[in-house]
Amino acid sequence: MEVSVTTSIGVAAYGVHGTQPNHLIDQADQAMYQAKLAGRDGVCVAGARTTLPDQML
Repeated sequence: MEVSVTTSIGVAAYGVHGTQPNHLIDQADQAMYQAKLAGRDGVCVAGARTTLPDQML
């Protein structure tokens, strides 16, 4: 049986996107959903307008 797995990652940096844990989690969560919307296997940084394709990781 073959199983295919993909991942979408959202990134928020302490001090850049906030200093409170809940705010950082919210920022990373929003970035993750942006990565999901852009397609599979992507990374999105909070506040960025583009995602990084998996080939760049």
